[in-house]
Amino acid sequence: MSCGHAVTPMSLTNWCRRLLEEGKSKFVCGQPNCNKEWPYVEVRKMALLTPKEREYFESTMAQNAARDYFNSKTCPGCKFSVTRKNESNLSVRCQICTERKGKPYEFCWQCLKEWKGPQPRSDRCDNDGCINEALKTLRTCPEIVFESVKNVRGCPSIRACPTCGSLLEHTSKYLNQQRDAAEYFEKILTLCSEEASQVFQGKLTNSTVCKECEDTIDEESEFLSLPLALVKSHKKYYSVVDGLEEFFKESHLDEDNQLYCDKCSQKSDASTLMLQVEVSLTTEESCMTPIGTQLIVWRTIMMRKES
Repeated sequence: MSCGHAVTPMSLTNWCRRLLEEGKSKFVCGQPNCNKEWPYVEVRKMALLTPKEREYFESTMAQNAARDYFNSKTCPGCKFSVTRKNESNLSVRCQICTERKGKPYEFCWQCLKEWKGPQPRSDRCDNDGCINEALKTLRTCPEIVFESVKNVRGCPSIRACPTCGSLLEHTSKYLNQQRDAAEYFEKILTLCSEEASQVFQGKLTNSTVCKECEDTIDEESEFLSLPLALVKSHKKYYSVVDGLEEFFKESHLDEDNQLYCDKCSQKSDASTLMLQVEVSLTTEESCMTPIGTQLIVWRTIMMRKES
């Protein structure tokens, strides 16, 4: 996989299916301390998904993503998804249950039980056990001590992001690894406005050729960074040029890694190749972004090969 961990197609399919059943719309590596996100195009290719599996994966991903995007929750009465219009009021009215029961039906957005007590309220309803788990965690989390950082006391081990409200936990491991910075860079971009994300966004064209019928399928995928492998990682210095050449090199898929061909209606040997990269920025503008720097190096490599 692009994160560097090996997994069989069957294990990959089962793991990603489990994530979908848990309500996730994105696929991440399950190895300890990794959590690297896998693009669906990569999962579909490496898991050897059949047409039926593709249909299930794509429809479930869409449903889960829609629920997350529109900030919806399941009504305890009718089990349908309901969105909240007033972010400061925990009492939410379900129109379906209201119509079925012939009277207003409201439930608590926090504990997901039928509403009890006066409203509107932003802290809790009168149901037993209704509590904001995030606030409870922030109040009761222990302090953390950094052995490598001196004169820092009273630092909570868990804090909330002031932008999205997500809880983030301090750890004493991997403080200096570039992987953490890259992952958080992508996360911040995706949480920012759509315009800000598009500044750093590019497109890859992946061409797959079936060795049996020679049918070619070109697929586009969006990216915020290129997952470059650590080529000759035993050396003291890492070469981005070597990493880019490895990334754009043709790959051959055979034996256990065969791909399912819709035209042949069976799994066959295939080859896959990244054909091109597209970005909306000019060369001068792209120099100011991490992706732009990578692409300039890549263009230089391609020009050298052509000459």
